[in-house]
Amino acid sequence: MTLTKSKSWNEDFVVFFDLFSRENFRNLLQNHVGEVKNLDFKREWQSGSKLSHSILGFSNCGGGCLIVGVEEQQ
Repeated sequence: MTLTKSKSWNEDFVVFFDLFSRENFRNLLQNHVGEVKNLDFKREWQSGSKLSHSILGFSNCGGGCLIVGVEEQQ
């Protein structure tokens, strides 16, 4: 089963974790416009205060996902 474009980022995110695959991950990234409140893309692994800043931001909004190795296209 693959993801299809839906009304909600959260719905697709849950489906991705229930049916974890590289194809579903690729579809998830392609079907959505970019970063949202609980999703952050990093081209490279961050360390120190930059990583802490991302983690604290997620904890302040109720959780989130940091995807490393993906760069948001402007």
